Amino acid sequence: MDAHHSPGTSNPQLLALSLGRQFAWAEEMRRQFVASVSENPARALDPASQSFMYLSLWLSLLYSVVEALRHAGGPLPGGATEQLLSGLRQFRNTIFHVGAAFPAFLTSSEVAKDIDRLHDNTAAAISELARH
Repeated sequence: MDAHHSPGTSNPQLLALSLGRQFAWAEEMRRQFVASVSENPARALDPASQSFMYLSLWLSLLYSVVEALRHAGGPLPGGATEQLLSGLRQFRNTIFHVGAAFPAFLTSSEVAKDIDRLHDNTAAAISELARH
């Protein structure tokens, strides 16, 4: 993401505000996903379910925030491995490009733990960026 694609990239505080807004959206989609899965766990990965809609938006927003941190030279959140980021990028592209096949990387319980860890560490990375 170049400076002309990301408002405030040259100003860490403005970038942190922008990322914080997108992260807040990701946090809300995560909350909605967790609530919907608790009501109907069997539909969590069913692409026709509301749970999957929340999951898709959560992971797409999370990836966008982490990728913006990377391109801005900010600290990457703990758990941001290349393998996980590649899977999230593919997933995000699948969600926003009609007709793409869903990647299977979400079926691993270990990936679910990695995504939760990445999400939890992203807020700290945004805060650290704002302090610079």
